[in-house]
Amino acid sequence: MPTQPRSRPRPSSSLLQDPEPTSQDPTQSQSPRESPSGPEGSSPSSPAASSAADDFLADPGPAFDPKHAPAAPTIEAEETGPGVVEFWEEDRIKQLLTVEGNALHYLLRVGPDDTETWKYTEDDLASIAPPLTNILNRYDVTRAAAAAGDEIALAAALTTYGTRNYVKRRRLLQALADAEPRPVTGVPAEPDTGPEDDEDWMRTQPPPALVPKGHR
Repeated sequence: MPTQPRSRPRPSSSLLQDPEPTSQDPTQSQSPRESPSGPEGSSPSSPAASSAADDFLADPGPAFDPKHAPAAPTIEAEETGPGVVEFWEEDRIKQLLTVEGNALHYLLRVGPDDTETWKYTEDDLASIAPPLTNILNRYDVTRAAAAAGDEIALAAALTTYGTRNYVKRRRLLQALADAEPRPVTGVPAEPDTGPEDDEDWMRTQPPPALVPKGHR
């Protein structure tokens, strides 16, 4: 009686399947920050975000009340700048009047003994400077010149300096021209001792030029 071949035993189904990993690989785990849904793992269009936006639109806050609004800050103007308007000061006017009086004094004085004419006294300055200051500040043209007060004062002082020295030099030259000739020794000669009294010297002199009658 023939023998039948034995069939080989089939492996179990549990042996054909791969064993499941017991632990998760830490390198393959995705961090919450790398999640595409955002830093907290929530989507921007999450219900919490939309609820906050709806609350803001529904309640924007109290209405603007101009009566209880804070006051606007005060801005102080700069002391110097292109838009600042300067005014004449009384001390500056007194200074200019004093310089002008000195210039007229040196130009029009009578002589070296005259030391007071055309100069302003303290009473003159006290009575002239205040109204003149107000007048100069009243008009735009004269008030604009206050910005050049230093230049005007300097020009007036230099004019007085030049006038004083020019007049003094002219009078000194006139005094030298009017003075009588002085001997070289500095001692005047005695009377009747000049060369015109020496007959021998007079003979050596040429005769005086003859001037036709009617041409003198």
